Parts: sequence; structure tokens; C-alpha cells
Amino acid sequence: MPYEFKPIRLEDWDLFGGGATAESFYHKTDEHLMLKLFNEGVDSTSSEREYTAAKSISAMGIRVPRAISLVQCGNRLGIIYERVVGKKSFSRLCADNPENIPTYARMFAQEAKKLHSTECDTKVFEPRKKVLEGFLSEIHLSQSIREKIRRILDTMEPRTTCVHGDLQMGNMIYADGKCYWIDLADFAYGTPLIDLGVLYFNSQVVNNSSKIFELLHMTGPQLDTFWKAFLPEYLGTDSPQELKAFEKKVRPYAALFVVMAIHTLGEDTLLPELNEKILNQILQDFE
Repeated sequence: MPYEFKPIRLEDWDLFGGGATAESFYHKTDEHLMLKLFNEGVDSTSSEREYTAAKSISAMGIRVPRAISLVQCGNRLGIIYERVVGKKSFSRLCADNPENIPTYARMFAQEAKKLHSTECDTKVFEPRKKVLEGFLSEIHLSQSIREKIRRILDTMEPRTTCVHGDLQMGNMIYADGKCYWIDLADFAYGTPLIDLGVLYFNSQVVNNSSKIFELLHMTGPQLDTFWKAFLPEYLGTDSPQELKAFEKKVRPYAALFVVMAIHTLGEDTLLPELNEKILNQILQDFE
């Protein structure tokens, strides 16, 4: 059944934020509505995928803002969501209250564990491995790096539990004691290591990047503090040996996030650091 896009007028909305692929708006007269409007040039199916994802994820018992309708404004497509009034992203909570970063990191870890233990609707979502294989085939990399990333994909544990696809503290919001996942376009199923590689990349590999600061509002030391509080809570252990061993296991998966970023945004669109030098750094201990 084809999707129906409802026409809207942008003058009915106030801009409040934006990212690499979309802008966000609040309705001027209805405080319970928000709009995510994709930029021109973004794949026209992005809004359809995210809309379907939001509906299906909610049905699996994962808390997300309710997707209300697909919309069109000129050449741009978007989604109207239920607005979570008074929300703050975890990245903003951490930036505004740095003394509470360990507490927020543990909360984030608890929600990530719930997500990663939830069986995914495999009729709606794709295996993340398949998506990443497609990305790898479409970008330019040296043969040595490509072979290492291929080995990561080939040896990946098959799982049918949920993964967010872009697990970082800006993609969870908090309001009235409840947490909600947002930005669901990359939602899929697979090993949790895929998600943990994203968080590791942002908090440990490029945590001192000015671009990361623009995106997450957190300094390098703050991101490091977040990771060091997140991991013991996620794993349920304070053992230095176990934490170190798990970090070594997670680290190669950060390279998969680089593959996604290069494919989606281009090498210099978001983070100039996304290049062979960084990939070599990430994969230097991978055999």
C-alpha cells in the first residue's frame, strides 16, 4: 500500500534544531506536535522507513515518540511526531549537569540493555550486517582496510535482537522520568556490538573533535567519563580485566560506524577524521 504524504505549510512551524540530514520544528499553536523535515537531496525513502520503524518499534514495547503522519513541504518530506514536552537529550543533560554524567550514563546503559534484549520484528527490519555490507561495497577504502572490515562482518555473531544503529547520547531523550529513543532510521537487528561500537567511537576515538562537541555538546573528558560509567553498568561488572577485554572486543566495531558515516555523509561532510588514518588506528590490534 503506497504511503500518503499530507501537505503542510512551513509557516505553521518554528525551527528549533537540525542535524546532518533533517531539521526539527515545533508547531506554533499545538504544543503536542513536532516535525522532523528531511533536507532536500536526502533519500526520499528515509521518511517512509523512519515512519514505519517508529510504528513497529513502539509495537515491540520500546518507548519512542509516537509517529503521527507523513508530510510534504515543497520538495521536502518529513514526519509529524508527538512532541515530548519538556524533553532533553542525554547529551544535553550531561552538558548541563556534568557532575551527574555517571548517573546519566548508567541510565543510558540500562535502556541500551533493554533494547539489546528485545527480539526484533524481522519482517519489518533488516539485519544490520546486510546493510553494512552494502555500505562497504559502495565506498572507497584501501584493500587492507576493506579486508579487515570484511572479516569483522564475516565473523559477526548472528542475532535477532534490536540495535539502534546510531547509539549515542543525543539519540535518547528524557522527560517526566521516562526515556525515549529517537532518530530511528538505522534501526535494525544484530549483535549489540554494532551499537556499542558507535558509542565507543564517539566517546573514545574522536571524543576531542570539535565536530563531536557540536553534535553532542560534551567535551572529551566528559565523553570519557560517560563511557567509563556506561560500560560497567551495561556489563554488570567492575572487573578491570573484564572491562578491558570487552573494550578490545568492541573497538573493531567502531570501524563499522566509520563505514556508515562515510557512506551516508561523505568523508568530509561531518567529521574530517573519518578517513584511513582513523580506521588504521581503530583496527591496529585487529587480527
